[in-house]
Amino acid sequence: MVDTTCYRGVLSRLLVCLCCVGLGGCAAPGDPRQQAVAAEDRQRAGAAFERALALRAAGDASRAATELRAAADLDHPEAAYELGLAYAAGDGVPKDLDASARWINRAADLGDAGAQFLVGSSLYGGIGVARDVPRGLAFLEQAAEQGHPRAQLLLGQAYADGVGVTEYPEWAARWYGKAARGGNAQAQYALAVMYATGFGVPTSPRRAYQWFSIAAANGYAAAGALRDEMRGRLAPEAIAKAEATIARFSPGAASEFADAPTVLYVQLRLRALGFDAGPADGIAGPRTRAGIEAFQSARGLSVDGKLSRSLVEDLFAPGSANDARGPT
Repeated sequence: MVDTTCYRGVLSRLLVCLCCVGLGGCAAPGDPRQQAVAAEDRQRAGAAFERALALRAAGDASRAATELRAAADLDHPEAAYELGLAYAAGDGVPKDLDASARWINRAADLGDAGAQFLVGSSLYGGIGVARDVPRGLAFLEQAAEQGHPRAQLLLGQAYADGVGVTEYPEWAARWYGKAARGGNAQAQYALAVMYATGFGVPTSPRRAYQWFSIAAANGYAAAGALRDEMRGRLAPEAIAKAEATIARFSPGAASEFADAPTVLYVQLRLRALGFDAGPADGIAGPRTRAGIEAFQSARGLSVDGKLSRSLVEDLFAPGSANDARGPT
């Protein structure tokens, strides 16, 4: 479980919105005049948020909070989240954990990934609220799709352990991979363990060594000894290749859909279903495209060879060898 100690005061007062269930989109589209007003409000909110950031940088927390409130009142997601954190810390406003929870919930409804993570992790773990794993996962999935590494880590743990979902190691590896590339040391360690043991991914001492090394450099203490163990299993040329990969690694949030962890998942899934997608390396080459086309043709789907959300849904469809709760 991800450590949420620093947020427990807020999480204990989370009043999760029941009308939208944090999934956004409650308002119906309006007429052109309403759309024009909405566009103007977005511009005003954006300007207020930028002023708030400038005032905060200048050390004027009180005026920054005023501008955050102005932007949040106009449904600016980041402003609502930052205002919630300000109330939690008493930063420019009186400390008020109830107000903090209201604004963080509002931010989650509006689509802010940080707020979605806080609400989702509280519901998923039952931290300060009645535990609701399905709703918690729904919030976490939204945050994870936006590239939030800690939300991606929690989803990886859910699918690795089968908590609220059917255990599905390959999909766990996909989320761990995203979080690892986003710089999360715990996910880097978990992904290394998967490569070391062959849980959800093909066994690869070299890739295990790479991720243990990156996790150790990122401060994950337990990774050091396992890194050294994996190194001892490698030939000099494999070590050299791994070291080059480690040297090139630079963390960055992974919000794009068809990234390397997702490509790897598709390759593994196609292989499990009897389609040749080439090596399971996370690189979408001609053989992967051919495997996708073969799968689409065999299932009577439109054949385009593209790695898309709809393809992943089709790969996960009931009757295709795994009826677990599907990815989103």
